[in-house]
Amino acid sequence: VAAKAVWENGEFRGKEYRFRFSNETSELEPLRKFIEFRFAQEAENFPDLILIDGGRSHLQAALKGLESFPNRKFTVISAVKPRGRHGEIAQFLSDSGRHIDFAGGNEAHRLLQTLRDEAHALSNEIHRQRREMSHYYELGAILPSIDEATRRALLKSAGSIKNIAELTEKD
Repeated sequence: VAAKAVWENGEFRGKEYRFRFSNETSELEPLRKFIEFRFAQEAENFPDLILIDGGRSHLQAALKGLESFPNRKFTVISAVKPRGRHGEIAQFLSDSGRHIDFAGGNEAHRLLQTLRDEAHALSNEIHRQRREMSHYYELGAILPSIDEATRRALLKSAGSIKNIAELTEKD
């Protein structure tokens, strides 16, 4: 899941939240495509800053997505997590290659962490919702000719999608 969370004048702009799903196994290509798509759709509505949740490779993917916009006037930075501690930030990397160590006492750094945390939480929530609903979509693909209530009853009776797939015509 690639997600966009917008903050303006210190407030979250929920109506501007967007996300896209991808079937790719890498995070980088969906990130590149999402950024490219976002700016192709909203070419006149540029932000002051894009904050990417990830390291150097994530920053590079975002910058590749912006290659069609060489005259952009905004900065792109990434929030790099320390190994094994996904809720923290070790440093920021700028699109110019600058490394900035995270300082928890710095008000600007704490604001950036809040922005990163919010976007990360929104993306994770969408990912969880899709994962929890995926069996309904899978059932729809296996049994397209029956209604949802019948599918649910069949799933409850059979116990799993795998068991449904193994049912014979007689069953």
